[in-house]
Amino acid sequence: MELTVERTPSEGQEGPVITSLPVLPAKRTVVFPGTLIPLAIGRRRSIAAVEAAIATEEKTLLVVAQREAETENPKRDDLYPIGTKVIIKQVGKTAEGHLHILVQGVERMVLLKLEQEEPFLCARVRQFPLPEESSPEIEALHRALLDLAGQLPDLISTQGFTEIIEVLRAEQDPVLLAYRLASFLNLTVERLQAILEIPSRAELLRQVYATLSHEIQILKLRNEIASQAQAEIGKSQREYFLRQQLKEIQQELGEDQEGSDVALLKQRIEEADLPDRVREEALREVKRLGKLPAMAPDFQVIRSYLELLLELPWNAVTEDRLDLTQVRQVLDEDHYG
Repeated sequence: MELTVERTPSEGQEGPVITSLPVLPAKRTVVFPGTLIPLAIGRRRSIAAVEAAIATEEKTLLVVAQREAETENPKRDDLYPIGTKVIIKQVGKTAEGHLHILVQGVERMVLLKLEQEEPFLCARVRQFPLPEESSPEIEALHRALLDLAGQLPDLISTQGFTEIIEVLRAEQDPVLLAYRLASFLNLTVERLQAILEIPSRAELLRQVYATLSHEIQILKLRNEIASQAQAEIGKSQREYFLRQQLKEIQQELGEDQEGSDVALLKQRIEEADLPDRVREEALREVKRLGKLPAMAPDFQVIRSYLELLLELPWNAVTEDRLDLTQVRQVLDEDHYG
């Protein structure tokens, strides 16, 4: 199929260009203008679309996201209405016949209609540029995005990421900066597509700033949680090694039997018919006992105290005898003076 280009409203006047382009449906990817992105191509019609594009001098096609990634042979209604015209920069082929291409986003395009579906999708498309606008708000948002971008290398440790961010921070065009930052965001296709479709520069910068700010907060919390978890793991490992060392030392000193005695003492306390407050106090003391070396001065004191607690008749009940005559008799027999 011969690809055509025409200008509207009339040839020679400024206005959106309408053209025909091969269409590459993307399952889980949104390509933004100004970004460089690799794509894996495996479907028959997609391979044919790439081959048709590289056969032309411009090597351009339209990359447009699918509404549902599971759709294998998308039609017009399965595609979003706005995509990105890209230039194919590199092409590689696998042994299975699949393609790996590197594309650079050029500009937004509105998909007007599909002109053909075989052997590949080809569409009538129209330019969809952002209106030119300049304001203090846009300048402020541009600077704010640069500041946010400067925080990313401290949060993402991917090799070479710092250099990428430095290149981004040198970008003077706020729209290109916003699109390039958006391509790094871990968002769904629906949310990325919504960013691509934003109709004004100020709104684009506001949305990317808000989303990037939120993602940075998530990254900070994730890193904080990871650090805390690592610290807890380190603490647990250290305690484990210390306990193992203590166990070995106790075995060398013949104190391992004392550990068994403490465990038995704890079992006796748990099984004894003690009042709740007494049991709590006894368990607290036996825990303290387990941490003391057998030769420590407090070891025998605490142990004797616990043995005494276990021997006391906490729940024994005697019958009260209030016979004063008998009481007097007992006192007279046992006491003198």
